[in-house]
Order: sequence, then structure tokens, then C-alpha cells
Amino acid sequence: MSVEIHPTAIVAKGAELAEGVSIGPFSIVGEHVRIGPRTEILSHVVIEGHTRIGEDCTVRNFSNLGGPPHHTAYQGEPTELIIGDRNKIWEHVTMHIGTVQSNGVTRVGDDGMFMATSHVGHDCTVGDNVILAHSATLGGHVDIGDFVMVSGLAAVHQYCRVGRYSFI
Repeated sequence: MSVEIHPTAIVAKGAELAEGVSIGPFSIVGEHVRIGPRTEILSHVVIEGHTRIGEDCTVRNFSNLGGPPHHTAYQGEPTELIIGDRNKIWEHVTMHIGTVQSNGVTRVGDDGMFMATSHVGHDCTVGDNVILAHSATLGGHVDIGDFVMVSGLAAVHQYCRVGRYSFI
């Protein structure tokens, strides 16, 4: 099983791609990105910053992962976005790196589904088996427990915590 990179994709020299990764047309993968085995990146995806994506994930068209946080104090520090295994990340999803004002990491668990235009803000911790429906938004510093579902167009304000098995 080899790595497949479409000829129009741009993959920086320092990027680490595991066996079975595929990078689709017009996607961009930055130099500090690590992508796990059998993960599929479809077309027009941007993965930047210090971002790690686990195994068997799918990232669909026009998503942006690892972009800078929307935080007024952010000064370009090398913080992280860590995404677990078997996540389904749909079209136009955004997930940002953390900030030094918190622990410096935005962390997404395993087996999640992030539907079109959903957003995971900086310094969030998202548990396993979480579903963010269309346009669901997590502000910065949000803690989401396992098996949570956030419905379409719902938002969780920064510094809030949503417990396991909750439904918004």
C-alpha cells in the first residue's frame, strides 16, 4: 500500500504521510503535518500548522485543518491540532490549533462525524463518538464529552463544558 498524491496537490517536504494515505487534487499539506495510515484527503483541503491526523480518517472538500486560532493574543506560536482515528470530516469544516494562553492543543477524539461547515475552535477538547451537525460551532476552550451530538446551527460558547451523552 503506497501513498497517493494527486499531481495538482502540494505537499511540503517536512510533511509525514503514513502508508495508504491519499491526497486529492488541489489540496495543500504543510511541513509540520502528520497524517496516519489509510487516511483520505479529498480535493481542495488545506492542512497546515502543527497538525496530526490519525488513521482511517476522511477529510472532504474545502476543509481547513490546523489554521491559526481566532484569538487576539495569538502571535504565531507553534501550537497543535491533534485529530484521532476514524473521523469523518465533511465539506468546509474548520478546526484550529490551540493557543499558549491555554494548553496549546486542540484535541479531537476518535470516531467523530463533523458535518459540513462545522467548526472546532482553538483549545477545544472533543471526546470520542461526537457528532457536530451542519454548521455547529464550538468557540474556543470548549470541552465536549464522549457521545455528544451538537445539532445543526447550534453553537457552544467559549469556556463551556458539555457532558457525556448530551444533545444540543
